Amino acid sequence: MTELTESDAPLPPHDSAPGASPSPDPSAATSAASSLQLLFIPLVLVAVTVLIWAILRWPTRETVTARDLARDLSRPGRSHWQQAYSLAELLRDPRHADLKQDAALAADLAAMLQLQLDAAEMDANRIHLRIFLCRALGEFAVPAVLPVLVQAGRQERGPAEIAVRRAALDALAALASQAGAAALQNDDAVLQTLLAAAQDRGQAATDSGQRAELRASAAFGLGVLGGAPALRELQRLLEDPSPNVRYNAATGLARHGQTAAIPVLLDMLQPENREAIAGEPSATGRAWKQALVWTNAIRATRQLAQRNPTADCRSLAAAMKSLVGSAVPAHVASQAREALLALEKTQRE
Repeated sequence: MTELTESDAPLPPHDSAPGASPSPDPSAATSAASSLQLLFIPLVLVAVTVLIWAILRWPTRETVTARDLARDLSRPGRSHWQQAYSLAELLRDPRHADLKQDAALAADLAAMLQLQLDAAEMDANRIHLRIFLCRALGEFAVPAVLPVLVQAGRQERGPAEIAVRRAALDALAALASQAGAAALQNDDAVLQTLLAAAQDRGQAATDSGQRAELRASAAFGLGVLGGAPALRELQRLLEDPSPNVRYNAATGLARHGQTAAIPVLLDMLQPENREAIAGEPSATGRAWKQALVWTNAIRATRQLAQRNPTADCRSLAAAMKSLVGSAVPAHVASQAREALLALEKTQRE
């Protein structure tokens, strides 16, 4: 990438607040990523907690550097996830794009995550620290961070680490975008990690929701990665019981010009799609999630037509016309109109 944009973001879990990969969720994944659901702390408290910590930690300093944060992370303490979160946000800032190539900083953070994985502590602070270290590592364009992210994406010693695995998958997707998907397509460890997560149904009914979120992140990562094995798995995921998994699989296939995505994209473009917003507890969350599903489908349709000019997108164009004629937010209708114009231009050419 360049960086992951909202259109590149995976769909969040049904019960996440408006925010993660396109989300205000601080673990917005992947960079990415983003759409991590924090296990123990309500999302709105994360930014507040970090802000208070930053004010107390550096009351007179105007700027905090990445090295400052990394140095703090290396000191003894229990609540280092705030530093890791701040570092991830710093790395996302376009003003600090040079940090993405800082191999020494990336190696230091990878070593810190390795220590945390080896320690296997399951308290809330340590889980959050691992989540945000993954988040930070995904912002680099340095392949040296791959081994520890692969380990984090596979390793699960308890239900709490499902969120860590998901953070690692989002980081791998972000890294594929930063460094270029071609650089990772031939890395069998990355591919196998994403494929294993995409097929993870778990054994306990109590964590089925988290497993679905994991598969959704895996679907997004496979869509970014591309390549024949990834696309085959995405076609299988079009039948997944979780709508978010199906939606991420469809948008991933569309990114590569695969017409198999069309039936699910049509579902996503429905003016009333109750399945897309099922489980959202608030009216605001439902409105945000529905708009996100529509805009992702619209952008995916444009990507499909661009990548595969011979694809028959007439049904998708008709669905977008219906969407424009219904009571959708102005920005959704505007994006649909732009996409229709782009489709007409592609057909004329």
